[in-house]
Amino acid sequence: MSICSNVREFPLLCGWALKHNQKYGKKGSGKRIASQVITLLERFFLEGNVHKNRRMNGHNMRDKLVEKQESGELAQDIEIPEVSTINNWITRFAAKSKKTLSEQAIDSF
Repeated sequence: MSICSNVREFPLLCGWALKHNQKYGKKGSGKRIASQVITLLERFFLEGNVHKNRRMNGHNMRDKLVEKQESGELAQDIEIPEVSTINNWITRFAAKSKKTLSEQAIDSF
């Protein structure tokens, strides 16, 4: 068997193993929520923790962000995330804040 016949039998295209052709390792390369938006979301969330009657869901938070963008408090070029993205952020932030509060309680003993 010669080298030429092995090349013809190989099922993958030439260059398949080169790093720039790989589809792996692209985690986290998508869109990010702007830091100004995160600051506002944190304020909305924490305000809801302090005052139970001011709690907001993802839809209300998005409406408030759009309102702030229209009034000029938030730059026009900043992209407002979708409701599902905000809901996912709320879930992650709630877990993070509970963990932080738990760690502070343990440290105080």
